[in-house]
Amino acid sequence: MAQSLLSEPLAGLSVREQVFQATLLAVVTEATPGVTNVAQQQALAAAVMALAKTYAWLNPNPEATVPVADKDFGFLDALWRLQIPDANGQFKGSGDIAQTLEDSVMALERLLEGVEDKVRAIQFLNNLVQAASNVTSLKADVKDATFLRELVEFGVEFVKTNPTVNATATDTAVQGFLDRLWRGDTQQVKQAQ
Repeated sequence: MAQSLLSEPLAGLSVREQVFQATLLAVVTEATPGVTNVAQQQALAAAVMALAKTYAWLNPNPEATVPVADKDFGFLDALWRLQIPDANGQFKGSGDIAQTLEDSVMALERLLEGVEDKVRAIQFLNNLVQAASNVTSLKADVKDATFLRELVEFGVEFVKTNPTVNATATDTAVQGFLDRLWRGDTQQVKQAQ
C-alpha cells in the first residue's frame, strides 16, 4: 500500500494533505488486517487516498465537543486535527499523536466489526463524503465536523447491513433501510443489520 501512496501523483497536494493521507492509510491498514489480496489492498489504498483528499479539501471546522457515544465516528476529524497547529502554532506532541493513532485504529476496528467487505465500506464512506460535498444545499454543512461525523455514522450503519454479500440486501431491502431511517425508526434500523 505504501507503493500506492508513492505512485500517486502528489502534485497540488499540500504537505498537510500528504501527511493526512499517509496517516489515514496507516490507520486503515492497521484496522483491516484481513485485506491481504493485492488488488484489494490497491483498491483500499485508492479509497483511503481519495477520502483523505476530500476531507482535507473540506477542511471542516472542529467540533467543540463530541458525544462519548459518537466518538468512534469522529476518527477522521481526530486524525485531521493532528495536522493542524493550535492557537500558539504548536502541533501535538508525540505522545498525543501516538494516542490519537491508537484510538483511531481501535475506533475503526469497532466501526467495521461485522462488515464483510471492508474495502467496499471505505469506498462507500469516501463516495458518501464526496457526494455530500457536491450537493449545493449542503455547502455550509460539509464544512462542519459534526455533520461529517454524523455522515460517517450513517455510512457505517449502512455498510453494516453488508449490502454486497447479504442475500436479502436487494434494492427493496436497501430501500426499506432508508425508509426506516427516514421515519426515524432507529430500533428497526439497528435490527435490520
